[in-house]
Amino acid sequence: MLLLALLPCPQFLCPKNYHGVLEARVLHQCISIICHPLKIAASVGRMMTDPWVFSQFCFTPLVAAILDNPEAQLYAGAGGKSSPVTMAMYKQFGDPFQHPTRTRSCVLAILQAVAREAPDYWDVPAYSRVAKKKIYRLNGVAELFWLDWPLSDPSLFLMPEPLHQWHKQCWDHDINWCHHVLEGISSLKQVSGHEHRYIQCYLIGVIAGAAPPEFVSCIRALMEFRYIVQSPLIDDHMVNRLSECLAEFQKKKQIILDCGARCSKNKAIDNWHIPKLELMQNMAPSIKQMGAPMQWNADVTEHSHITFVKEPFRSSNRRNFDPQICRALDRVEKCYLFHITTSICSSATSATDNTSDDGDMDDMIEEGSGSDAEDEDENMTGLFADLNNTC
Repeated sequence: MLLLALLPCPQFLCPKNYHGVLEARVLHQCISIICHPLKIAASVGRMMTDPWVFSQFCFTPLVAAILDNPEAQLYAGAGGKSSPVTMAMYKQFGDPFQHPTRTRSCVLAILQAVAREAPDYWDVPAYSRVAKKKIYRLNGVAELFWLDWPLSDPSLFLMPEPLHQWHKQCWDHDINWCHHVLEGISSLKQVSGHEHRYIQCYLIGVIAGAAPPEFVSCIRALMEFRYIVQSPLIDDHMVNRLSECLAEFQKKKQIILDCGARCSKNKAIDNWHIPKLELMQNMAPSIKQMGAPMQWNADVTEHSHITFVKEPFRSSNRRNFDPQICRALDRVEKCYLFHITTSICSSATSATDNTSDDGDMDDMIEEGSGSDAEDEDENMTGLFADLNNTC
């Protein structure tokens, strides 16, 4: 089952400092409307057909959501500079342990406390001011779309996302630290996830012998952590090794500050307020509950955004480009369907011609017609591959 929806892009007449709260409320309301049938099925169940055409009585809980960190905060109802899966705030992101998880019951308790101080939910200034207090750290949305979805829990359905939480983190932090410690490392622009992976392959070999040993060991611990979590199968020994790698990094991370590697453009930074560093502490519990995190990779959707949005946009005249992109994609789909249809027709015609000539069948067998049959099977395999690409 595939569910697609177009979300509105509203414009508000209130002061700009309340636009973010209103946009978040609109998003949750839209998702709640879209997923209403799934919530009903999660509550009372529904008869569905499985791949073997047998009817099954099924339930549809919210199992997983693949999001980057800002989107995860929005879905969980967490305020800025807070973790979407735990109750940690930004000053606690560098702690060497996992903080209490942001469970469903915990969020409900905080929302009830906010409602006691600000009873009028639609008094946006007053409610958002209370919700964003340091003791609550919410984003001002009380009607979260998953609150009436049975068995939904943000600490469970918010999955680790490899592209942003591992590879982008390495590019934004590890590479930057090495750049400040070692002179002569050139910077790159407009790099994608593939380049991030390629650089990770030889990063340790580049800095070994040039950077302090403690610094190299610290970066190696993070790199080993990323290598392990990319495994399609992860056992208990590998989960324990993840915890050991994080513990090694936490033990030696002071060398990064001592070398002045963690810094902005203008000054050095003496803290570890890195959201993705805190999310690494939740990796081992997530693997035990939901399996290997590579199944939640956003590479497919990110690449589709390039193929189906960015490339058609470059072919447009940059004016009123939405209809042009849709028209271009429609033409590409029609070409695919035409190719598949003509291939099916030609394959059917050739099969009819081969079976109609019964008199020459023995000669075909003697001359080795098996190779022709294999070629035909390969053609059909390629045909079905093209058909899958259009789905």
